[in-house]
Order: sequence, then C-alpha cells, then structure tokens
Amino acid sequence: MEAFLIYLLKSAGVLTLFFGCYYLFLRKETLFTANRWFLVIGLVTSVILPSMNLTTTITLSTEMMAGTNSTIENDAIIGGQSFSSLRNFLILTYFLGVAIFLARFAVQIRSVLNFIQLGKKKVSENLIYVESSMDVQPFSFFKYIIYNPKKHSEKELESILAHELVHATQKHTVDILCVELISVFQWFNPFAWLYKNALKQNLEFLADAKNSSLKKNRKQYQYILLSQSISKQNLSIVNPFFNPLIKKRIVMINQTPSKKHKTLKSLVILPLLALFLVGFNTKNVYQFENADGPTSENTKIELIIDKDTSNDELVKMKSDLAEDKIDFSYTLQRNDKDEITSFSLSVEGPKNSATLNSSNSNSAIKPMYVIVDLNTNEIAIGQGNKTSFQNKSSSLDVYSDRHSKKIKIQEVNGGEEPLYIIDGKESSKSIAEGLNPDKIKSINVFKGEQAIQNYGEKGKNGVVLITLKQNTDPQISVVGYENSPSPLYIIDGEDSTVLDMQQLDSDEIESMNVLKGKHAIMTYGDKGKNGIVEITTKKYLQNSNNLSMHNVDELTLNTEKYKGYLYIIDGKPSSEKALKKMEPLAVESMHVFGGSQKLIDKYGKKAKNGVIEIVTKK
Repeated sequence: MEAFLIYLLKSAGVLTLFFGCYYLFLRKETLFTANRWFLVIGLVTSVILPSMNLTTTITLSTEMMAGTNSTIENDAIIGGQSFSSLRNFLILTYFLGVAIFLARFAVQIRSVLNFIQLGKKKVSENLIYVESSMDVQPFSFFKYIIYNPKKHSEKELESILAHELVHATQKHTVDILCVELISVFQWFNPFAWLYKNALKQNLEFLADAKNSSLKKNRKQYQYILLSQSISKQNLSIVNPFFNPLIKKRIVMINQTPSKKHKTLKSLVILPLLALFLVGFNTKNVYQFENADGPTSENTKIELIIDKDTSNDELVKMKSDLAEDKIDFSYTLQRNDKDEITSFSLSVEGPKNSATLNSSNSNSAIKPMYVIVDLNTNEIAIGQGNKTSFQNKSSSLDVYSDRHSKKIKIQEVNGGEEPLYIIDGKESSKSIAEGLNPDKIKSINVFKGEQAIQNYGEKGKNGVVLITLKQNTDPQISVVGYENSPSPLYIIDGEDSTVLDMQQLDSDEIESMNVLKGKHAIMTYGDKGKNGIVEITTKKYLQNSNNLSMHNVDELTLNTEKYKGYLYIIDGKPSSEKALKKMEPLAVESMHVFGGSQKLIDKYGKKAKNGVIEIVTKK
C-alpha cells in the first residue's frame, strides 16, 4: 500500500511539472494542436514515469562491515502505534475521496448515455447526430453529436455542428476521459484540476480554429457565441459548444497566430523530467567489496541503516524494496541531535521474513544491516559485528543475524555439503549454522586439491574451517562431570550439546540444575543415563513467560496460584495431594514452567496451563 501511495505522489509531481510548463510558456500561444499533444503526453508521462528507475550501484568498503555490540530489545517502539493510526487515516481518507469522484464520473456517463438512447439518430459520414427533445445544449461524445434543433436557428445550428464536428472527428472525448480519470485518482492534487481545465480549454480553442463556419464568417460566429447563455448542464466529460470559456474563446479567435518555432518552448520539460528521475527515481543497489575488489555481479540487495540515516533515505529504501515485492516496515525514535536511538524493523518477502528491534536508550544505535537475496528469497537482518561477506557465488557467504542468532552458510561445491571443522574437530552444517557469530574468530574455505591434500577423501566436497574465539567470560563447568562421559544438555527445554553450552555467556544463564543416575533416567528416559544438565537462560524466561525456580514451602502456600498446572514428580504425572505429603527436604530440584507448546508436545494437553517438575532425592 505504501508503494502505491509513493507512486501516486510521484505521479502528481510529474503532472504538476507539465502544468507549470504549459501555464508559463504555452497557454498564450495559438499552436493548439501542439499544445494538445503536450498535455496528452503529460498525462501519459505522469502514469509511466513514476514506475521507472535509474540504478546506482554503491560499493561499501569492508571496514564498514565491522560494528560493535549493541543492546537489542523486544520492546515496542514508542510512537509506532500513533504513526500507524495516522497512516491508516490518510489511506482511508484518500480512498473515500476516490470513491466519491468515481461515483460522480459514473453518474455523468450514465446521463450522457441517456441523452443518446432517448434521442432521434441520423448517421452521416461515420458520425451519429442525435436530435433530442430535452432541454440540452449542444455537445459531442465520441462519434455522437447531441443537440436540440428547436433551440437554435438554421445558421446557428450550422456553426454549432461544424464546431462539434471537429471535436468528434479528432476524438477529443478520449483526451477528456483520460484527464477525468487522472483527476479522480489525484483528487487531492489542486494542479490536477487546473490541468483538466487547461486541457478542455485548449480543445475548445482547437475546435474553434478548425471550424469551417468560422473561416467563412468570423464575426457571425462570435455573435452566435455571445447570443447564447452559458450551458445549464453540468457534464464535465463532454465537449459542450456553450461554456464559461466564451470570452477566452473570442479572444483566441482574434489572436495573432503564433510562429511554429515557439513549440520548442515545450522542450523545457525535458531537463525537469531528468531532474525528477535523478532526484526521486534513483534506485540504490548496495554491495560490499571483497578481497578481489568490487563484485561485477550481484543478486543481493544490501542496505545499511545507521544513526544518521535520514527519513527520506528510509522512504527511498522502502520504495526500492517494494519494487522487488519486499515489504520494509519500521518505526523509530530520534534524540535532540536527530540521531536514531530506537529502531524497530520488519522485512517480509514472498517466502521469508525477519524482524529486529534495537534500542540504546538515549545513545545512537549501531549500524544495522539488511540483506535480501532475490534469487533464493532469503532475508537476513543483523546489527553489530559481521563475520565476512563475499558476493561470488563460488565462495563462502557468511553473515550474522543477531535477532535469530544464526549463521547462514552457502554451499561450497555445487550443492554438496562440505566437511565442517570447528576448533580442529569434525562437526556438521547444523552446528556451524547454530554458532553465535560473535564467538567466531575466523572462517576459511578450502576446495579442490588443497582440501583433499589437507583432509583426505573427506575434503572432496570442500572444507569449511571455523576457529572460535577464546572464551574470555568465566568458564561454565559442571561439577562431577570433569572425567565422566558427556551428559545430555537441556538448554531452555531443548536437547543441546556441550558446544551449545560453551557458546553461552555466564551472564545469560538464569539457573543450572544437574541430575544424575536414576533421577536423570526417571525424568528424561534412557537418554539421561550419563546425566542431565538443565540450563535455563534469562532470555527464555523473559520471552516465554516461564517462572523461576521455587522451593516447596512457597509452592504449597500458593497452590491456588498454580491451579490447573500439571505435576510431574520423578518423571511421572502426579497430583497436588502428593506434593502436600512430600517432605521439603526430600526434594532435590524443582522447576515451575508457564504453559507453552513445547510442554504440550512433551506432556500432552494437560500441560496447557503449565508444568511443575519435581525430582526427589530417592
């Protein structure tokens, strides 16, 4: 919808440019045929030009890839709702206006057809003369010329029909219907109405100039115009003989003919249209340079939004993406320095979408990156550090998405999955894509003979060598498992690996619980035979409304609060009565979780309100 409204404003701007040139340079000239084509070209150009674009490729240096960490929040941006309400009000007002003027247009068409249907028709020279008994002033509509013969003398009727004959044979009705439809959709543009009047006025001048009766007796023709009153009918879609332009028509009839070379003044519109294209219809295509220099072929749209990005630039990005059927929606806040401090972004394509909310209190945001692959319809939004970005289809393509904490790695060798080596150990694509980009130190790609030489037959499809940064945060260790088989890690209710745990910062962890032996097997089945490490992150608690750990005394005092929750004691469904009989010292661990789809998948529909998991010290 926003793309259509932007198109509409551009169309109104082009129409205004043509009207300005006509008013300043052409309206006083008697070159009526040339003026007609100038005004018709203006209508056509206002429809076509806004959809045309010049493409400018902007190459960004690799230094711009690097950024610093920023705070990402999921809070709604203040002011977004009010902006959306205003936008919806303007859209509703516009379409209400279109409906009103379109209905008016339809009523006038029906009135004209009514005159034609009820009149007496005569065919002459491919034209149809319609004699009407109604109180109607002469007018033409396509090949029809409608008039009331009883209201005019024979001489008057001869001049009138000669005038309308010019309108009909030169198909002036087409010009009028086109400008009427343009004014319906641009009813908000005052220059569209002025344009319509100018076009109709020029058609009257043209019909007068080509009128055979005028050439025979100029004075008598002017007397006929003065002797008749202004038309009583209010049909803007026809070519009436009598109209409020009689004075101007008489002035133009007596005007000294203009020299033909004055039509060259109309060419002043060309540089104005060129400026319009450059100023409003330039599409920026962003690309990052790689080690071999700027890419020569790029199927990705890459945008950077930083603290100094202007509102006009954001509107331009939105318009450019809309042309590729990508919806680019955002809300923002700025500080006193006009720097962006909060930015909420949503990018939605035909198959994929991505969102990112960023806020730095009153400080300016760090650069945000939007990457859209038009071939694969993939979308990525990131902020802060970027690992690397290369545009050659045969090379590794890695970019971070801090919102989803995922890495996208393109195929290295014709779609065959390469060998992944993470910190010297063989791994898999799923683990590589699950890495936190901020934890990656470097990524190297080996292909062909070099890959086979270093890694043997396993490297025939290429090798992706990933080196992680040394963890500078306090190490997360699990007491009792230093020399034991690796336990099963459960992070935020999902099966995970020790690598997933190592990717966590200690500050991200809300709680950690260790289960061993029978307790682990009773809760998680055979997969818990080597022990279970349950980890709950702060982000998980915030996003899924899960509750923090409680002790039994607190729980028994607040059973009404947790009414409807499913009790799981030592891996088996139980009841509130069993809990009340339990000694607090007999409990080894307990978690209370709010309802979620994951719990329903695990325990069934009874878990829809929430689950209380208890492991005893048996």
